[in-house]
Amino acid sequence: MTVSPVDLGPLYTPVRRPGLVAVSIEGEIVVYAPDSDALHHLDRTASTAWARLTGGVTLHALSRQLATDHDAEPADVMRYLTSLSRTLWERGLLADSVAAPQFTGRTSDAVHPRQPAEPPIPDESPLPGAPHRTHHCRAIGHRFDVATNDPAVCEYLNYVLADLTDPAPDGAENYELLVLDQHRYVIRYGGSLVATTDWLDRALSLLLWHINTEAARGATLNGPVIHAAAAVRDGLAVLLPAPAESGKTTTVAGLVRAGFGYLTDEAVAIEPATLLPQPYPKALSIDRGSWQVLADVRPSHADRMTGQWQLPARAIRPDAAASPAPIRYLIEPAYDRHSTTRLEAVPKATMLVRLADSTFHFRDAPDRNLAVLARIVEGAECYRLTVNNLDEAVRLIGNLFSQR
Repeated sequence: MTVSPVDLGPLYTPVRRPGLVAVSIEGEIVVYAPDSDALHHLDRTASTAWARLTGGVTLHALSRQLATDHDAEPADVMRYLTSLSRTLWERGLLADSVAAPQFTGRTSDAVHPRQPAEPPIPDESPLPGAPHRTHHCRAIGHRFDVATNDPAVCEYLNYVLADLTDPAPDGAENYELLVLDQHRYVIRYGGSLVATTDWLDRALSLLLWHINTEAARGATLNGPVIHAAAAVRDGLAVLLPAPAESGKTTTVAGLVRAGFGYLTDEAVAIEPATLLPQPYPKALSIDRGSWQVLADVRPSHADRMTGQWQLPARAIRPDAAASPAPIRYLIEPAYDRHSTTRLEAVPKATMLVRLADSTFHFRDAPDRNLAVLARIVEGAECYRLTVNNLDEAVRLIGNLFSQR
């Protein structure tokens, strides 16, 4: 453990590091440190002390103040403040301190990891024309279409992108998915190379990854965009924020199958003024591990795509698309095949950290993002969902809505 180079004795005067972003929710403080891109959750006791660290008060004087205010023993408070100051120092939250490596970087910062491109095609290689073009589409604010020289690819993409169809082509950027031969595929965007690959399903995966990335990047200019799935029932929304491979797509697919409206399984763009989640009804990207529990909604192309199913919500239920609705429930799903399916309440500050940790490009506007996310959390019920059985998980979420 890193040891503070300063004397944290009774005469030490702790001062909060300048430039930190902090919000308080239910008496607990969440702090974001821009220089280390790290989030910190302070419990009620630490938050009470944190509010006094404005300079000019030694640990000795502060311990006596807090002991008087809370009817505690000054020696006990002094020991706590010394320990807290050392922790804050090691996390880089006090003036003139530097965060230790284990306290830097948000755990889900790479919610859209960069997909490496295969070796590019030689400059002299001629590219074929692309006479087949998909419908115009809109992914949040990202307008696009896809041109290809393979009619079967065009047909498949029109199926996958069906719920993103946008009749207004204004401002649309052009993707190209070109088949050079039966074993070589090229993806371009706006005339620039995105990637090349020898596999069709990977080419399609790279294309959809780029669409998701551009959709999230553009939307973050207006407000926070959370890596989460979202569904609607009875005029209220439930958000499922979680890291990759946690089961949020499988869970929201189960909700849609059970009658919920579908908003997205990937990126929830928040309108700051209203706090409403904006629809992004992309096809659900269902990994192999979930194919068995969702076998009844198996898409027709499943035999040809070995990596993921791309399942439009309308293929589950024709009326699945939902409109924006106020966020009432925040539920972090976590698949655990060794546990039982259960729903447990979590503190709002804990959920705030999860939302911030799952926000695309959070550090581009941390003040705005943390403030908006805190407002969402304040108006929502917060839970952690351990998932072992999908039907049981869907039943537990449905019960929340039924018991209102």
